[in-house]
Amino acid sequence: METTSPVKEKKSKKKSRKSDAGKQDSDFVLKPTGDVVNDDSWPLLLKNFSKLNVRCNHFTPLPNGCSPYKRDINEYVKSGFINLDKPSNPSSHEVV
Repeated sequence: METTSPVKEKKSKKKSRKSDAGKQDSDFVLKPTGDVVNDDSWPLLLKNFSKLNVRCNHFTPLPNGCSPYKRDINEYVKSGFINLDKPSNPSSHEVV
């Protein structure tokens, strides 16, 4: 009977993690719109944009992972690299 209780606890932890992840990513969801676009004043290459054949007009976020803005610093450290902004000037060619 002792082996069944840890398995149940693990399942409940996974469910709670999934529900927490859904709450965090709700801020970065694009909502679909059914509005018709008025393309009369658009440039020539974009004329008749509303007549294009579009399969779907909505964005479906992936159920796993998270947005970079919502990601914790611990996740970046686990992955092994952190991208830092490099100052724009001077470059190595300008220094020489």
